[in-house]
Amino acid sequence: MWNWRWFGNSAKSPDKTAHKKGEDTHHQVTDDQPHNPYSEVRFLSGHTGTVHQIARIDKHRFVSASDDSLAIVWDSETGCRLFTLAGHRGRVMCVLPLQPCSQESCLLMTASEDGTIRLWDLNADERFEEGLCQSVVTGHGGPVKCLAQLSQDMICSGGSDICLWNRSGRQLSRCDRSRLEENSDVHSLLKLDSRHFGVVAASDYKSLAVYDINKKPMMETDRYELQFVRYLYNSHKENICCLTSISINFFASGSYDGVILLWSTNTLSAIKIFHCLNPSPVVCGPSTMIRHILVIGERYLFAAVGNGFKVYDVIAYEDSHGHPKPLASNTNAHLQPITSMEFLEDRAMLATASEDNTIRLWGNPNKLKRESDISSQVPENHSSQGKASVEDFLGIELNPQRGRRRGTPPLPMVPSLLGELLLHSDSVKVVKDLGEHGLVTCGGDMSVIIWKDGERENEQRDIQIRAYLKGELP
Repeated sequence: MWNWRWFGNSAKSPDKTAHKKGEDTHHQVTDDQPHNPYSEVRFLSGHTGTVHQIARIDKHRFVSASDDSLAIVWDSETGCRLFTLAGHRGRVMCVLPLQPCSQESCLLMTASEDGTIRLWDLNADERFEEGLCQSVVTGHGGPVKCLAQLSQDMICSGGSDICLWNRSGRQLSRCDRSRLEENSDVHSLLKLDSRHFGVVAASDYKSLAVYDINKKPMMETDRYELQFVRYLYNSHKENICCLTSISINFFASGSYDGVILLWSTNTLSAIKIFHCLNPSPVVCGPSTMIRHILVIGERYLFAAVGNGFKVYDVIAYEDSHGHPKPLASNTNAHLQPITSMEFLEDRAMLATASEDNTIRLWGNPNKLKRESDISSQVPENHSSQGKASVEDFLGIELNPQRGRRRGTPPLPMVPSLLGELLLHSDSVKVVKDLGEHGLVTCGGDMSVIIWKDGERENEQRDIQIRAYLKGELP
């Protein structure tokens, strides 16, 4: 079941007197919303537990995962429920749409705390949902908490142990972690393939773990061996809570003390450190941890730290001591910790979701684009488009080469609060961009909500009405 609702000005825009530059104060909002495009919503019902993950499958579909042991596939435009993926006997911890996804083959993996992975064929006849499950994969000794696609035909899963699978669900290798010094499950996996093929794994531990994948030719088929290599010591001082790929050459890890390390995939050494909190915290916890790292254009790093966020250029912009300097900073963007972020490149906006039940929109009000401007944009390559969007978000011109920025605008910038989305009644877990179909969020209130651009929706309705009056629609 779903419905849509026009809520006019209930999504609020910023009070221009809320803060001055440099002040560490909470942002306030007023009742008008001139810069907030999301004025229509669709409520998607179907889950009966906390919805903690959303993943886009393609331009037209996305999937949500919940503590109710279900994953549900939705239509991005209409909000209609397409499939209910039932069968797990515990929370669905992770979902992974396998690439490539086409009309011939579109597979989805779901991982659960019941220790199993299920492989679903989303191109099966939608009238027979029980036929969607192609295989039930067993082999883990405990909950499966993360999935990563390493190649078109190889997937890695992590939890109390780490396993390799092929695209059809056959186990290729398993690495028992019971003898390792870390005593916690793997929560993040990242592919390594610059110098050697393998994965880097993060758990509630201070050091990342590196695993090699070795190929051993056999008579009839190839055999793979997943083998622990070493820990990356002398890096983080507190436990690692997130792991993100930046490019083929770099990746980043964030920890509970508000520190982000930039790593080289070639040398597996930390080459830069970002202290997101200054001074460093004495006591670490939810208000100091790096919850989410978002990367734009393989260069710009958005970090959710405690109740706020910071933006860095991983290549340039250092202070007089050679330490990375943030391009933008807002230490009190929300009343409670930020859980998820999404950068809307076509709008040059940052959407942040929080435990305070809200989603907030940030940017430069002088650089915003209307729906008509977005629709007429000529596609660029991802890197240059990301740079242009970040420049619009910050309101400054960045030097495309290594080195200092052009001009001397003061850094860090303080992005403006452009709007607030208020319909969740519990912590918002994820915010995802659906492109022309809007934003989708989920949370502890068991709800999934699509936030629609009111201008675009009105235009679409006008087109349909004109077509109906001309007799072009039944």
